[in-house]
Amino acid sequence: MTIQECYKAIGGNYKDVLGRLQNEALIQRFTLKFLEDQSYLQLKQALENKNYEDAFRSAHTLKGVCQNLSFDRLYEVSNELTELLRDRTGEKPGIPEAMEKVTEVYEMTIEEIKEGFVALSDAKFNRDMLKEILGETYNYLEAENGNQVIQMIGENIGINLMLLDINMPQMNGFEVLEIMKRSQCIAETPVIMISSEDAVNTMRKAYELESQIISHDRLILLL
Repeated sequence: MTIQECYKAIGGNYKDVLGRLQNEALIQRFTLKFLEDQSYLQLKQALENKNYEDAFRSAHTLKGVCQNLSFDRLYEVSNELTELLRDRTGEKPGIPEAMEKVTEVYEMTIEEIKEGFVALSDAKFNRDMLKEILGETYNYLEAENGNQVIQMIGENIGINLMLLDINMPQMNGFEVLEIMKRSQCIAETPVIMISSEDAVNTMRKAYELESQIISHDRLILLL
């Protein structure tokens, strides 16, 4: 899942946050920091304790964080709850229902971030690890998904070796190989597929598509 796809899944505004933070690295960094934010938990605890002063403060903080990160869907429901708590009395009708909405959207947002951004972070870590292993002798091109791989092949002539993961977003490694084979560029670009999978069918398919495969338990290195 790309950063843009994750934002779409959580009902966020990627274009807006990109305009604010200017680059994807910062978006990823601050979105992952959201997993550590305590404002929702503090809000939940304050409401359970009927401490409406703290509940308002926590809801207001959560709303502000969501606004800064352009988490539009979560911002909308947290803003609704903030306004219900603004008088700090807890007497306005609809507070429990508004909190249920916040909880539903918050839990969905956290789940999507864990599945999307954390996986993306892991992929970056693996690419960095691969470069560390191979050293500084080589010039590296990196892609986060299969579509980027195809685009890079078209733009950069003379790639000496491609390390290609089977499981990539948007287009998997086998689909990339099939396109390369049809366009005959696989003859010019040697491909090694690196995966944690060691199934016979997986290796056979890689060979059929004229690539080599390296399989190792616990090891997944992404192009």
